[in-house]
Amino acid sequence: MTNNLIAKLADIMEKVEAMSKEGKNEFQRFDFVTVYQQLEFVRPLMASAGIIMYPEVTEKSFSETQTRAGGTSTVCILTIRWTVTDGESEIHLTTIGEAHDSGDKAANKAQTAAHKQALTKLFMLTPDEDNDANSPPERGAAQARPRASGAPPALPPAQANGGQYGTCPEHG
Repeated sequence: MTNNLIAKLADIMEKVEAMSKEGKNEFQRFDFVTVYQQLEFVRPLMASAGIIMYPEVTEKSFSETQTRAGGTSTVCILTIRWTVTDGESEIHLTTIGEAHDSGDKAANKAQTAAHKQALTKLFMLTPDEDNDANSPPERGAAQARPRASGAPPALPPAQANGGQYGTCPEHG
């Protein structure tokens, strides 16, 4: 039965195109694809295919760190096991989300980061370009191109940090 779920996920992946970076990090000066952009695109496709995705926190850690301004920031790291199911079969993937927050939102932000990574990996979501300030273009790297109808998605240039794993959710 897993083949049916895999076929449904592959059908969704076929409809996925590169996403523009609508999120902005003014402090570190870079743009990013938000988890809300991802959800806006894949949620209706998942719903029409009868697929849901839900989290289970398997590990969590909290610590405190001092900010540059002398305040306190909570650091939360969550390991989340995601179940993807169509009601007949299921697959699992695990992601890690990390966030820093000076208020009470570190866990929420860490879960958002983990959710973004799960969607990115499950559906192979890519930005339409990789021009972040923290990821300068590589020499000779191919530029991402819009996807032609029926063509496989274009690959973005390699990312220096290995693909945003464990980034702060409010910043990408």
